[in-house]
Amino acid sequence: WEATAEVARGQLRQALEMLDGELMARRPAGLRHCGWKRRVVRTIVGAVEIRRRRYREVLPTGEVRWRYLLDEAVGLPSETGVSPGLRDRAVEAAVRLPYRKAAAEVARVGPDGRGPSHGAIHRWVKQVGGQRICREEEQVEALFEDGVVPPTTGERVEVLFAEADEVRVALQR
Repeated sequence: WEATAEVARGQLRQALEMLDGELMARRPAGLRHCGWKRRVVRTIVGAVEIRRRRYREVLPTGEVRWRYLLDEAVGLPSETGVSPGLRDRAVEAAVRLPYRKAAAEVARVGPDGRGPSHGAIHRWVKQVGGQRICREEEQVEALFEDGVVPPTTGERVEVLFAEADEVRVALQR
């Protein structure tokens, strides 16, 4: 497993660095390339060290902001060194198991035997849950206020079970 994971890490590193080169060629006007910065990202196949380009952007207010187009393109949050795939796997494990056991399970399947802490998994579950709740609230609002039906998979079921509360009104004479 370790040899396969090492090959996967190398391929991932190479693909990300190629994508970074393409992003540099297509970068928006106003972004100035200002060197390289290394970052270690924990993934399902272990820690991957990548070298990505750093850009300087001057906002209309005169404020300077540093950007990493590669991080933005692949959805790597700046505040954590964990890939979205590893985070999703940990959240899925936390749905089935207590946080400590979920952390142990994620660490067990990693090639180096290391994984996120139970506290980190707890934070991710709260973040993902909050995003899901917001999305569902938007769908409910769109359904009841605008009549927009949420998207479905189009899958048909043979039997549909429904549960309903019953209200009885006595016949009055």
